[in-house]
Order: sequence, then structure tokens, then C-alpha cells
Amino acid sequence: ELGWYDPATGLHIATFDSERAARQAAETHADNESARAEYERAARRAAQALADSERAARQAAETRIRELEAEIRQLQDPDQ
Repeated sequence: ELGWYDPATGLHIATFDSERAARQAAETHADNESARAEYERAARRAAQALADSERAARQAAETRIRELEAEIRQLQDPDQ
């Protein structure tokens, strides 16, 4: 493929097509980065929801343990 170069600097002179391709590549990269960032935000929200759910389950289990322990104490010493 032929290209244009500035003889004074030796640098490539962009054509309309090469500029368009570069812009499209940059837009694709930006879209990919945006999608990756959204995925990471969703993963953090899911992890937080799981942690919240596990915390609630643990608290419910601890409450039930305390209730059962109280029942056992009552059965062992009904006068209490």
C-alpha cells in the first residue's frame, strides 16, 4: 500500500482513510473500556450483594442459636 511522507520530517502523512481507521479503532477501544468498567461495577455490586446476604444469614443463624440455647437452659432448669 502506498503512503505519503513529509520529506522534511520523514513522517507519514495521514490520509482520510487512515485517519478514519484510527478514529474507529480509538472508538472501539473506548467502547471496550467502557464495557469493561461497567462489567467491573456490576461484579462489585454482585459481590457486595453476596456479602450482605451472607451477613444477614449469619446474623439469623446466630439469633437462632441464642434462642435454642435459651430453650435448652429452660429445659435444664425450668425454675429459671
